[in-house]
Amino acid sequence: MMVYGLKSWLAATAVVLGAAIGHAQELRVYTSTYDLSQGADRPPLVARSLTLFHAGKVYDFISNQNEVTVYEPVHRRFRLLQINAGAAAEVSQDQIRRYLSIAEEKAREQALELARQPGTTPKGALDLLEFQLRPNFVKQVDAGGGRWKFTSPRCRYEVESFVAPEPAIAQAYLKYADALSELNAVLNPHSLLPGPRLQVNQELRERGALPRVVRRQVDVDRTVDLRVDHEWKWKLDEHERQMISLWETLLAKKDLRWVPFEQLQREVLGGRLTQR
Repeated sequence: MMVYGLKSWLAATAVVLGAAIGHAQELRVYTSTYDLSQGADRPPLVARSLTLFHAGKVYDFISNQNEVTVYEPVHRRFRLLQINAGAAAEVSQDQIRRYLSIAEEKAREQALELARQPGTTPKGALDLLEFQLRPNFVKQVDAGGGRWKFTSPRCRYEVESFVAPEPAIAQAYLKYADALSELNAVLNPHSLLPGPRLQVNQELRERGALPRVVRRQVDVDRTVDLRVDHEWKWKLDEHERQMISLWETLLAKKDLRWVPFEQLQREVLGGRLTQR
């Protein structure tokens, strides 16, 4: 594909996605993440976030850290606002994918090194690395099609889903979920590479479905078992619109301190910011 053709395709894709998110303006998702590794009966809550779709943008708010991530699909970028610090950073999706290419290359190098030194690392570490680079699940779907299992020797997903009220809503949410998976993999080196989750999202996309509950288990030397619950609402209330207005005002302030995205990465790695 010629360069100008690729640029035209990317621009058209952004416009289509922007229209889809615009169609899903009044959408709210409240997400709670629990660590089932600590006990499935009363698992501890490890994270909460509020995601608001409005006017072609997506706002993801973590209240206990006072952090907002704004996704602008038409501009193919994220803006990350640290309200308490009066600071923000911006990163494009193209930049994120360049960082991911570097991370994937390092993962391949690490896999080669582990293969040369068997027995020196936790059991399954090499398998998990290779799986992240080339994810391949065995899929099981229940008779009603709303519950799925994605299994592999080291990584498993269980998904409880429902059909979206409108196809555009599923398209908009899952495109955002793909982009956020890529951002998380760049910000948090302990995250999985995005490939496995992108496969799960693609299955949802093909069925026009949205996740209600997602459980992920990863096995290496121990099992990391997380459950993510999503609560959906199809219209924003006045308080949520006021929150969006406040965030946009803060992002437009002249005294907001804009920092390079690389600095934000270092602060996350240093544990001074939330690892999303």
